[in-house]
Amino acid sequence: MTRSIHDLSPIEFRNALTDHGFVHLPGLDRYVDIQSRQVGRYLEPVKNAGKTLRRATIAALLAARAERNQAQTLIRAANDRRQKLAGKIAPQVLPPCRADLKAAAAIAQLADDYLSRLASAGCVGFGDLLQMGWSADQLKQHGDAARAVADRKQSMVLA
Repeated sequence: MTRSIHDLSPIEFRNALTDHGFVHLPGLDRYVDIQSRQVGRYLEPVKNAGKTLRRATIAALLAARAERNQAQTLIRAANDRRQKLAGKIAPQVLPPCRADLKAAAAIAQLADDYLSRLASAGCVGFGDLLQMGWSADQLKQHGDAARAVADRKQSMVLA
């Protein structure tokens, strides 16, 4: 078997594959990057007239890995940007936790929830408030007081 003086020997090729973390699948005549967790991603060898060019195949495998790593870096950067944006928006968008509220704070928040739900849906139901995060015990304990506060707030706005 003759080889080009510019190509790798079979042993050098096998060692280079091992050193860089690639495995040859003889039945498929393809390569797998064992550093990648992506199942089923096969890499093609570089061939010329049906013969595998070993040095070019190693270069192509390393280039495919670099391309995949660059794409993952871009995806991570985009996810980081989204998380930072969500961190800036979330405190303003997400309502406060209602299950932890007690006494005056619970009454004030419940009154605000009555008014906002009334403005958006036209009515306020027990189930609607449960979906907003209120517990049944809180609604029973603070419901009447919160309704009175909401009525006062609404009458001040209308006056």
